[in-house]
Amino acid sequence: MADGSADSPQPTESGSAITVVTADDATVAEARKLVLRTLDTKIAQQDGPAALQAIDVAEKIAANIIGNPSEPRYQRFRSNNPSISRKLLHCPGGPELLLAMGFRTTVADFEEHWVVEMTPAQLRILSEAGEALRQYRNLITTKLEQAARLRKDKLDGLDESRKQTLAEIEADKADRKDRVWK
Repeated sequence: MADGSADSPQPTESGSAITVVTADDATVAEARKLVLRTLDTKIAQQDGPAALQAIDVAEKIAANIIGNPSEPRYQRFRSNNPSISRKLLHCPGGPELLLAMGFRTTVADFEEHWVVEMTPAQLRILSEAGEALRQYRNLITTKLEQAARLRKDKLDGLDESRKQTLAEIEADKADRKDRVWK
């Protein structure tokens, strides 16, 4: 390392530049893997509306912190917060998702809180988590829309089948009525 900087690209013999991976890069990559694993194996396995609620709350928490990184009120919340507790913490995988996003639990004034310590790496982790949450929200929304469309198509097919059956019944009644009068 000629300039002593671990973050700057270093040329190789072929003239192309390589990027040296820093400890923060590794931490962010590991956190992203944990977030994706939790979303994939726990959150996305729940029914669609519950998964969407959990993802929306986690995304809102991340967006608030990213949008206001110096605001301490966004960096912590009570575990017994009704909305967060019901939508995220009671969802299987919710607490694991928060841990993967860099939150830790603490106790203050006899209440459990989820707290995130703000560092540049933590902001990157939350940004990566927010992107993953948006991707999963879009996937789950698409999946729900497809299921609703299939359900509607099936019901429409049943309605057509029902109409056809009713028409056949009416035709049969008319045939029977004509046979009786002859």
